[in-house]
Amino acid sequence: MKKHLSISLFMLIALLMTGALGFSAQRVQAQLPDPWIFRVNTFEDMRDFAHNGVCSAGEAVDGPCSLRAALHEASYHGVGNAIIELPPGVYKLTLDKPSFDGEEEEHYGDLDIPGIDNPRTGTLIIKGTGDLDNPSIIDANFIDRVFEIGKNQIVALENLVLRNGLATEAVSGREEGGGIFVEDADLSLSHVRLTHNEARSEGHNISEGGAIYSFEAKLNIAHSEIAHNKADIVTALSHRGYTHQALIYSTSIHHNVINKDYSAHVSGKVMVTNSTMAYNQGGDAYIDIAASFGWVQNSTLVASGPMNLVTLDNRSHLYYNIMVNLPDANGDIELNCHTRSTGLISKGGNIFTDDSCHPDAALD
Repeated sequence: MKKHLSISLFMLIALLMTGALGFSAQRVQAQLPDPWIFRVNTFEDMRDFAHNGVCSAGEAVDGPCSLRAALHEASYHGVGNAIIELPPGVYKLTLDKPSFDGEEEEHYGDLDIPGIDNPRTGTLIIKGTGDLDNPSIIDANFIDRVFEIGKNQIVALENLVLRNGLATEAVSGREEGGGIFVEDADLSLSHVRLTHNEARSEGHNISEGGAIYSFEAKLNIAHSEIAHNKADIVTALSHRGYTHQALIYSTSIHHNVINKDYSAHVSGKVMVTNSTMAYNQGGDAYIDIAASFGWVQNSTLVASGPMNLVTLDNRSHLYYNIMVNLPDANGDIELNCHTRSTGLISKGGNIFTDDSCHPDAALD
């Protein structure tokens, strides 16, 4: 009996040691609660000590829980739900370069949620606990974009301000997604403000997706604001790929600036409902539904100058919208709709300022 007891105690000590030092991620994950909750308690940008199931910067278990450290732990926790809570205040990214040769990218630059081999069985939720007067702000400090989200991740961003992200080839590896770059993942935004983010070109390249660049991702944006972002093309949302449709609901998109004289502020396989777009500059359209099917519904779109409101064909539709084009200071004005066909676009209930959307007299 004493021999068996000694072996059991030895094994228990070994398990605790390997867990504390981060040598057995599977063993750590098996012991985690659902949901696994991280409460960030420092505004400093500090790296996680080790992937050991503990949000701790600077030392193995007793260091402060920074946002970057919490993400490092939660990103690889693919079983069940993980929640990162951010008290109100400004979380400014400052780790702009590796501290040693070969350091993993998630420890510096943007906030990485790396791709994983198998789809998550739960959601990684990052939520602010502030309010409109005292929000939870993640400030990328123009050292990189704010978030990069990889394959098979399921992520929800809630009640946050994401600002001052910058995507360039030199810093970010590519010039897309000044605020968020997401690929082959599931991302939802609720009560999120993306502002003053930029995708900036270098040389002869073209930057894209000032606020968000999405490729083959499942994307939902609700009750949010996308404002004052910049890119060469597509400032608010560039949704690329054909697998999933991006849903934009009850969201305000305004004062974004396209550097070129072409492209739209929202582009791709998208559905826009109960939303508002106004005061966006540059490009040639507010929304380009570049897909076989999409729609704009119960929304208000107001533009001035040489800019169409929507570009679409007869497989995409308009329901119950207010669509207004106004002349700019030079008297220039464009159309409510730039259509790729002469088929029926309007499905009724719309208020137009011209007949470019082929309104139905009996319905509109």
